[in-house]
Amino acid sequence: MRKSYKALLVTVLSLVLLAGTAGIASARPYRRGAVWWAVRHQSEIVHLHSHAAVLRIVHSGSMPFTDVPGWARPAVNRMYRLGIVQGFSDRLFHPGQLITRAQLAALLVREFGISTSSGVNTRSFADVQPGSWAYRDIEAASPYMDYFTSPDGQAVFEPNKPAAREDAFVALVEAAGLAGQTPNPAALSKFADAGSISPNLTNLVAIAVQNNLVTGSQNQSGAWYLYPQQSLSRAQAAALFYRALRYTKVAPGTGGTTTLQTPAQNAAGVQVSAAQTAVTIGQTAQVSATVVDSQGQPVAGAPVTFTVSGSAAVNPQSTVTDSQGQAFTTVSDQTAETVTVTAGASGASGSATVQFNAPIQSAAGVQVSVAQTAVTIGQTAQVSATVVDSQGQSVAGAPVTFTVSGSAAVNPQSTVTDSQGQAFTTVSDQTAETVTVTAAASGVSGSAGVQFLAAGS
Repeated sequence: MRKSYKALLVTVLSLVLLAGTAGIASARPYRRGAVWWAVRHQSEIVHLHSHAAVLRIVHSGSMPFTDVPGWARPAVNRMYRLGIVQGFSDRLFHPGQLITRAQLAALLVREFGISTSSGVNTRSFADVQPGSWAYRDIEAASPYMDYFTSPDGQAVFEPNKPAAREDAFVALVEAAGLAGQTPNPAALSKFADAGSISPNLTNLVAIAVQNNLVTGSQNQSGAWYLYPQQSLSRAQAAALFYRALRYTKVAPGTGGTTTLQTPAQNAAGVQVSAAQTAVTIGQTAQVSATVVDSQGQPVAGAPVTFTVSGSAAVNPQSTVTDSQGQAFTTVSDQTAETVTVTAGASGASGSATVQFNAPIQSAAGVQVSVAQTAVTIGQTAQVSATVVDSQGQSVAGAPVTFTVSGSAAVNPQSTVTDSQGQAFTTVSDQTAETVTVTAAASGVSGSAGVQFLAAGS
């Protein structure tokens, strides 16, 4: 049952006093559509943020996880090395597993170095017991995270509930000290699902978008979505917190206390890389730019502008580097072409290419040819395979597997066709013999022969 205006106001003020902290007191008997009030003391948030601990490398090597998708690998690797995210006993990360609101609070505490010693004797939420593993983290994170009012008027945190994406957006804006910014409603206008953001969190989500803490996702029709009510996966959480590192204190290196350089004018070079060098039309590829100074050290806070060739588009077009000197954008295209993404900072620039392929058609035939039909033992012969559909048109992006008879070897054994429907491999042999190279794609195959001759033959 919805509370009356007066009763609700009294309840919210009581909760703020009960919590003993100045944070979000978001009274929502139900998460969406209910009457709400928000009470926030920004000065307390800034005070807590200014005393954040310095993050240092705790794992000198790269992450040991083999199950992290390409788009999330830079984020998970960096967050693992800083000790903010961890894996499981099977040495996997389980990127698709959902995180709970309690785990989100723990991530916030680790990344922003929030002290868990204060409020030890304070119990703010009826559903968080002092003996629970996340009790201290939740109490420490409470000034930055939204919570709820149960139908009987108690403040509840719902620690075991999967965290919604908007929970993370809001927590990062608060912990980064950005909540005092003026929100621009236009920042949300491009997202088709902006109306599904909880009404009392709309301004904070807009600030998250304005500061590139979240960029959203584009579907194949070109529409952009934030998915604010979607549960947050471990990989998504790592990516969000990775972007927020520029609002934390990070000591570069393997354990030193060197402070980051911040003047943007120190930028001397830009290194650009694409997480996915080949994608299908309608999909997006993440591109990262690392800005370095004349000593090769990362430059934080450097303005970066992204441009792209062809008919492709980048989003965002401009941003600033984080504490690791990195800036990110995504590139999308509706045309089958290879485009060049360029990142510029203070007169320096770098670029990387991304290939956009037409959707894969059904392969109906494979035509194989050999550049050299007879070679000497120890030499290599290049083999090409052209994949075509039932109309004889080339098929781009088709997976192709190469095999060879005899004692010969092919490299690579598997690849995908380029924009012309072609895939390539090389064949080598240490035995004088004639071998057959076969290329297979989607159940169809083709082959060609190569003769290896003894030296002097």
